[in-house]
Amino acid sequence: NSPNVLRAMEYATLAGCRTIALTGRDGGALGPMAALNIQVPVPHMGRIEDAHMIVCHMICYSFMDTAATA
Repeated sequence: NSPNVLRAMEYATLAGCRTIALTGRDGGALGPMAALNIQVPVPHMGRIEDAHMIVCHMICYSFMDTAATA
């Protein structure tokens, strides 16, 4: 719910970007703002961060795989 993150999401949306939010617990204010909200609905911050790290790795590998086949 950091104001600068919410403003960045608003800016990206207005600029026509496809947006993804990585959220935890209830998704906060950011979750509903994103085109895709990947929410980890658990109370433990460490587990949320671990899940987000896995998602970030998957996104990076997707970019690398796409670049390798282009």
